[in-house]
Amino acid sequence: MTQQIIIGLIAWSIFLIAALLVLRSMLVLTGRVKINEFEPDGSNLGEANQRYMRAVYNSLENLPILVGTLLTAIVMGMTILSDQVASFILLARMAQTITHIISASPIAVAARFTFYVIQLGLCAYLLIKMAAVAL
Repeated sequence: MTQQIIIGLIAWSIFLIAALLVLRSMLVLTGRVKINEFEPDGSNLGEANQRYMRAVYNSLENLPILVGTLLTAIVMGMTILSDQVASFILLARMAQTITHIISASPIAVAARFTFYVIQLGLCAYLLIKMAAVAL
C-alpha cells in the first residue's frame, strides 16, 4: 500500500503540472496571453490562477517530505505501520490542494491548514516510530 501511495503523491503533482500546462497552452493558442508574459506566481491572470499556482508550488514543496517519510518506512521494513496512515496522507494532500484552488475564504484557509497539519502530523508520527526502532 505504501508504494502505491507514493505513486499517488507523485501522480497528483504531475496531474497539477499537466493541468497548468494545458491551461497555459490554451491561453497562448487563443492569443489571450503571449508565451513570455506569464508571471511565475500567476498574478497577471487573476486571483484564481494565483491560488492555483500556489497550490502547485505547495504540492511540490511538500512532496520530498511526504515521499521521503514513506520511502524511509519502506527501507526500514516498517510498511505495516506506514500502510495504516499512507492513504490518509494522500487524501489530506489532495484535499489541501483542492481547497487551496477553490477558495481563499477564512473557512477554506482553516480547512486547508487542517489538511496540512494532518499530513505533517502523520509524517511526524511515522518518523517518531521509526526513530524509536532505529535507536
